[in-house]
Amino acid sequence: MRDQFVQMLDRKQLEELDRDIDQVTGRLAIFSRPRDIAVLHVLWLFERYLFDHFEESTKYRRSADYPSNLANPHDWLAFALPWIFDFCSAPEKPKVYKPKGSVEAEALELCQSASTYCDIWTMMTRLFKDWSTAHWASDGTLVVNKVQPPGPDSTMADYFMNAADPPEAMAAATIRSGVDRLKRIVQKYGISRLSAQAPRMDYPNDLIDSIRQVVVAGTAHLWEFPESWDLGGYTLHDFKAVWTSLVSISQIINTLNAADTGRKPAESTPVMGMRRWIRKVSNWSGVDACTVAQILKDITFEGVTKSKNRSRIDISIQPFIPVFEDVLVFSPALAMLANPERNILLLVNAKRPSVHADLRNRKEELQRRSLKEILRQRGIYGVGPLPYTTNGKKRDLDLLLIEPAHKFAVSCELKWLNPADWLNEVIANEEQLADGLIQARKAWKWLIAGGRQSHYEEAIQRDSVLEEGDKRLLLNEHIADYEFRPLLLSHNQIGSGFAFDPDIPILSDRMLHWLLLDPHRLSLKGCWTVGKERRWCVQEGIHYIRSDKVNEYAGLKIRAPGQGITPREAWKPTTGFELEGIQ
Repeated sequence: MRDQFVQMLDRKQLEELDRDIDQVTGRLAIFSRPRDIAVLHVLWLFERYLFDHFEESTKYRRSADYPSNLANPHDWLAFALPWIFDFCSAPEKPKVYKPKGSVEAEALELCQSASTYCDIWTMMTRLFKDWSTAHWASDGTLVVNKVQPPGPDSTMADYFMNAADPPEAMAAATIRSGVDRLKRIVQKYGISRLSAQAPRMDYPNDLIDSIRQVVVAGTAHLWEFPESWDLGGYTLHDFKAVWTSLVSISQIINTLNAADTGRKPAESTPVMGMRRWIRKVSNWSGVDACTVAQILKDITFEGVTKSKNRSRIDISIQPFIPVFEDVLVFSPALAMLANPERNILLLVNAKRPSVHADLRNRKEELQRRSLKEILRQRGIYGVGPLPYTTNGKKRDLDLLLIEPAHKFAVSCELKWLNPADWLNEVIANEEQLADGLIQARKAWKWLIAGGRQSHYEEAIQRDSVLEEGDKRLLLNEHIADYEFRPLLLSHNQIGSGFAFDPDIPILSDRMLHWLLLDPHRLSLKGCWTVGKERRWCVQEGIHYIRSDKVNEYAGLKIRAPGQGITPREAWKPTTGFELEGIQ
């Protein structure tokens, strides 16, 4: 009964609490160090953490825990490094990295604080977005409860089904399946000889080429766009050559770490001048030095997380960080664990938004063309975009999917969202999904209002993907005979339920493929019904377990009932849908 009378914190109280929490940041011992020394020690700690966890996880093959465990160091690094840039003194002048004994302990304290702060930051963000509520318990603990979203909560389904890198595919060659082969390749050259060369990064080119073959094969699932795409001065092909070379170097460093546990921090996190990095990477990748220079500039953190008219740049998506004077430190772990194509598009958006706008349009056309070509084999035809006018405004229906055999059609609003690593990205994606639902409803209302046969026929005639036989078949169809339903089709995720329309399901491309193609081969209406009724079976106790999250930061004790999530068993598309009565 007591819970009925608890007083929830209002906006003013939340703002006061937020200020109290932030005042604590900046008092840790490492902030008395010069910036460059602090950066190097925190990165070295990050490398050791990831390497030790990697060895442990590959030893026991605990793949279900792998992605969630790796998220923790990424989270604290994304707070710890900006703190260093905000609070440490000016960079140190010497260009030589000389470890100082006490800094390691101070770096560990910083990272532990950043890890806890990450959870606190997430909690405060949810409170300010009204996704959670909070009240004070009698013992002084802040109790935070999750608010049920207006639509069915799909957070766990999103985690298991729609991440860009599902657990079973995550870094297939670079992290797990290719590791034994990589070790054999490196060891063939002799560990002792390579160890002596490591500080100068003078590895044989044939060694790097051998490893690159494994890296390219193992990361093929991370590259979705044509290599000819211009990123603003260089192509995706150039960037891919540079990135796979960096990952190959990272594999060599990791193998040397495994063979020699006494390696120094400077050998785990290579430090060289910019010009030398350019020469080395150009030699490894075969990309000319001028192009490499631009790419390295793009993937180097500049000490600015956000500025006017620029997107937020997360440090953890860039493997290079400047230290000393015109010197860069490289993080092998950040290079190996990244989704490189996604990250470079985020950076292009921040640094060259006009270029990114063109790429965004290309992504939609790529998504549309891919769907048309894939679904045709099931007798489902894609037409679009269909221009239309409503309330005096010109709009597009992104894609109309037609199944003549069942006289059923789906009007699709297309979204290509970046998979969310951070809560603010989750929120941004929810906002885009909410906007997509509004657009999908407008297109659907236009479609069922009549007067669309001429639009339909014109779209078919100018479609560049449909074959002539398909066009003739579709032009004989009278769409007034069809049942129309709306759909929001999101390339990467379905959201957490806060973006919701009871008439418009949200599916991902991957879910569409599972349902319409293998393994289920449903009709288009059956697929739409699965989405409408959210018939995916992600079960607590089988796929994940819940626990209370308890944290303490700055003297503040916090308890979040049932909000600790631990993955258990992998979700499988063969058994993960409830399809009784669905055809």
